[in-house]
Amino acid sequence: MERDQQSTMPSQHLDEMAPWGHAEYRIPKPLRFELVQHIGIFFEEKLYTQALNLLFNTLASGSYASPECITPLVPHLAIAVTFLVHPATTTRASSSEEKEVAHIALRLLRLLGTLVSPREAKLDIAFAFTHDQTLRSGGRYRGGEDDNEARIPNDHKPLSIKLGKEGSLWSRAEDFWHAVGWTFNCSVLHPERWERWEIWLEYMCDVLQDDWNERERIFNNTPQDTEATTNRTALHNSGKQSTMKRYQDGPLILRESLLYQYISAGTGHGKHRRIIRSIFADGGSSAVNEFRQVFPKELKQAKSDRKAEKVKKRERDVDIDKEEYGDYLAQDESDDDAAAGVDLENGNPRSASPSGAGARRSKRTRRGTRNAKDPSDNENIGETTGLDPALAQHDIDASPLGSLDSLDLRKRLLGLLSKVSYHLPTAFMPILDLYHNFIEHIRHMPFPVFQAFISPYILPGLAGKSQGDPDFEKEKSSIGEGKGTHGQRADAEQTTLCELLLFNMLESAAPQAEQEYLDQDKLEQCFLPFAAANASVVDNAKVSILLEALIVLLAGNGILKLRPSLEEAVQNGIQNRIDRSTDEIRRSQAKKQKEALEWSWLMESGDRLLFLMEVLQPQPQPQPQPQGH
Repeated sequence: MERDQQSTMPSQHLDEMAPWGHAEYRIPKPLRFELVQHIGIFFEEKLYTQALNLLFNTLASGSYASPECITPLVPHLAIAVTFLVHPATTTRASSSEEKEVAHIALRLLRLLGTLVSPREAKLDIAFAFTHDQTLRSGGRYRGGEDDNEARIPNDHKPLSIKLGKEGSLWSRAEDFWHAVGWTFNCSVLHPERWERWEIWLEYMCDVLQDDWNERERIFNNTPQDTEATTNRTALHNSGKQSTMKRYQDGPLILRESLLYQYISAGTGHGKHRRIIRSIFADGGSSAVNEFRQVFPKELKQAKSDRKAEKVKKRERDVDIDKEEYGDYLAQDESDDDAAAGVDLENGNPRSASPSGAGARRSKRTRRGTRNAKDPSDNENIGETTGLDPALAQHDIDASPLGSLDSLDLRKRLLGLLSKVSYHLPTAFMPILDLYHNFIEHIRHMPFPVFQAFISPYILPGLAGKSQGDPDFEKEKSSIGEGKGTHGQRADAEQTTLCELLLFNMLESAAPQAEQEYLDQDKLEQCFLPFAAANASVVDNAKVSILLEALIVLLAGNGILKLRPSLEEAVQNGIQNRIDRSTDEIRRSQAKKQKEALEWSWLMESGDRLLFLMEVLQPQPQPQPQPQGH
């Protein structure tokens, strides 16, 4: 009875029901034949909630001391993920039961993640994209069966319903990165769809992270002979082909991961750049053309929502006693104005025209699209919005990549890619090449987005939120060999990203460091005292934000100590960036107002740098009080 009550628990308690990765993994046991038949009938009859509840209750059955659990089959997991985002069970769901399908599916998937490892749950099979296979077999267009389906094991065959085959997420999306790109397009353009795709992508990031961490742990715990270990280190450092067969493309257990399965899918020279573009999809015309809707008519609203919207448009207050007639007289008033020669656009009298053209209503100016803006529009934003132009422009530029949740997921995916690049540089790409691809997209972000992406105050580093994330080896970390007083390592990925961005943005007077790893000496001599390469105020503000991030990351891990040379480098750098920015001349009034906002970013960042120096001041130790005799 208690389990039945849990199965109908409201969706807001989903995360509390199934915390991710907080239980030891159990040994999976397949469903019995009778249960498989019952669940299949439920799905075929579109009784999705009954099927998912039965799967959930079966998975949750048994005591906590039991080392085994009965897990759903591969097709059950595949359709459960489809339920998370399919319009029929989310934005176009009409009944309360249909809306509950996605919630129960998420509970099932989360619970499975706490009990069974992704490897044992066969998620690499369940979450495999089959778009190309569907096109080759004609399944999407003619409903034909795959020629190879007869050779698929019975417990891996898709369910005999549309959402289990050609209508599933795994068949509709070209690959994982197509779905990722569309998800981030929705984060900018379609809030209702983003609400559902965000849940899917967050879950997939958890799965990819958990699967990779488990495989990395197994690989690190596997005894390696000295020669093989040395060769793997050389392969990582050089990014060149190895002569040893075992490490030519990297460890096999990592190449079998779900994440690498998604990376290696597809063909063509530019497939890796397409992966990066999907993570930085911004809802622009090029991103929308490349990463289109996954499901047909995905943006179409539910019937009840459309009816409510139409009724709302027709609603008008009608009160005859108060002479309020709704929209009954609207057409008559328009006709009277036109006959009187009044301009319907602005209410001004129209000048007479010998040809009678003055009686014709002027055409309404078409509004520009998001990607067809006039460059001069930014200067007139204040006139159209009623805001100060600089503040209005700041509001527009604040979210070209979506909300903070969207930025967080983008950073998590970048962090996952950096792990693959570190361990599989030949199979994927060398890690420096990967980070240079990151920089191409991050370097020119609007300042508010750049700050949110870089600053450790706002979002976690590229390592993400995962539990049990294995550390990089000390000698291969880009932050040196120090560990903090709290036993935590600095975010090597985030530090490397900041360091490479600074190399890309600093003036030519900044020296190139001889040491490979970032430490306090390198920070003081090569980064802190210098300004941006150009006189742009916003570029100097970005440099200041990068220096803030490095100080916080290094100081938080015990690598940075307060000393006179550090304070001098910070103060000189603040002044140099201010002096450098004064060289930029803004002539138009709108640009001057925007510059005032950019100056506030630069000055506030300088104040925070000085504050960090105060935080690094050693705290005086309290003197023990003498005890009286």
